[in-house]
Amino acid sequence: MKTPVRVLLINDFFYGGGAEGVFRETYSLLKRRGTIVEYFCGEQSKIQPKSLFKYIYNQDVKNRLSEVLINFKPTVIHIHNYYHYLSLAVFSAIKEYCKINNAKVVFTAHDYHLICPSSGMMYFEKGIVRNIPVEKCKPSFWLFKKLDHRGFKYSLAKKIQWFFATFIFRIQNSIDVVVSPSDFLKSTFQKNYQNYPIIVIRNPINLKVPKDVTLHKDSTQNSLSILFIGRLSREKGLYEFLAAYGESDFVNETSTRIDILGKGEEEMRLKALVEASDLSNVYFHGFKDGGVLEDYLLNANVLLLPSVWYENAPLSIIEGAAYGNIILARKLGGMTEMSNLTSSKILVDDWNVEINNVFKKLKNLPPNTIFNEDQFSSDVYLKNILKIYSVL
Repeated sequence: MKTPVRVLLINDFFYGGGAEGVFRETYSLLKRRGTIVEYFCGEQSKIQPKSLFKYIYNQDVKNRLSEVLINFKPTVIHIHNYYHYLSLAVFSAIKEYCKINNAKVVFTAHDYHLICPSSGMMYFEKGIVRNIPVEKCKPSFWLFKKLDHRGFKYSLAKKIQWFFATFIFRIQNSIDVVVSPSDFLKSTFQKNYQNYPIIVIRNPINLKVPKDVTLHKDSTQNSLSILFIGRLSREKGLYEFLAAYGESDFVNETSTRIDILGKGEEEMRLKALVEASDLSNVYFHGFKDGGVLEDYLLNANVLLLPSVWYENAPLSIIEGAAYGNIILARKLGGMTEMSNLTSSKILVDDWNVEINNVFKKLKNLPPNTIFNEDQFSSDVYLKNILKIYSVL
């Protein structure tokens, strides 16, 4: 008789951003399906490690995880994130456990950390976000570059942890299969580490959208209601978009409105730009979720993603399209891939060059639709994850 699958899910935190949402959804789906499943987290919510040593290797985490592994006896260990808090210690505990037990390790890559100490494959040069070229994601390129906007010590800490992970602990040898939410991330990994077995499985999203959603949409010929949702940080590229908009032929048109939802370290700088450029139709609303966020999605007709980094697989594109919103995004990373799964989108290389044409094109696009919603369903996600578990 085949041994039943016993799954241990591992993540830095239980609550947080998109990765934590996928982690919790995976646990809920497996539990509902009747799979024997438990989870292990460093903390419930996001906090910083207490020291550089704990950031690199947290012995307490190793002890706790070793005890869970021995008591639960998983046949599959499914890791999501580890490097924010749990540290390399998770792989030390897993390696010891797998020497004695025939367990397999699955790793869902929510970013690029397995191949680069900058999880977004970016560096900072004189306050400007730069992308590490996909073909040059090697230490020879980024070793002397600033990989964290907070400064040298944070950049150095990331590099030290990554070097220990890759060349001392060699965590890549402990992973049996990598799950990638996008073809772009898969191709990026394969250009840098040819030996990783990588399978693309779209992250699930529960789309609870009113059937008459298009009835809420004003024609873009009459008005443009542009919505940005996300953290206000440099890599999100909102500053570059607003600066170009401020110099465009369409600045402060009475038929255009730009709503910004989110908080972050870039907020004061963005507000200063809006004030200095006298952008009277740009509004900041802070963080929103739940029904309030849904109202914004219903009443907008354009969803803006101006990120300057390689977004992996932004589900906000799919959610925005489900609400009929035209996608206005950079032609970069997973944003291109996800936008091309919808019917109405504009992808931009350079705001300064293209901003006037962008607004002309927006005024002639119909409400958006998703070509194949099923690939993002929880049922399809669960089926694909269980298939990986069963064939390992």
